Parts: sequence; C-alpha cells; structure tokens
Amino acid sequence: MMLSLHSLHENILILGGQGAGSRSVVVTTNVYLRSAGGWRMVLHHGSHTPAPVVRRDAPLEAPKILH
Repeated sequence: MMLSLHSLHENILILGGQGAGSRSVVVTTNVYLRSAGGWRMVLHHGSHTPAPVVRRDAPLEAPKILH
C-alpha cells in the first residue's frame, strides 16, 4: 500500500474591511493513498494551535548568572 502523511502548520490571514486583519495558525494532518487512479486524500484534520501561555508571576527575562 502506498501512503503519504503530511503534517503542516498553516498560517491563515483574514483581512477586514479597512485592511486590518487577524492571523490564525492551524495544525493540519493530511493522509494520501496512491491508487490506480493517482493520489487521493483519504484523511484531513485541522486544529487551532493553543494560545501561548503567559505567566504573570514569572520574570520577563531570566537572570544573567555566569557560573
């Protein structure tokens, strides 16, 4: 069986009326199967990436200590 698996990060930009827009990153997985008729997509899945975690109690910059 001939399978191809693609795992991607897709950057999606949605433009608004005044040129302002929003950006979203989607993690996708595509699976293709090669048959007598050529390559066919047999699975597609996409999920939003989680928002970055911002810790308010952590210092913004690590202390610079040389040992």
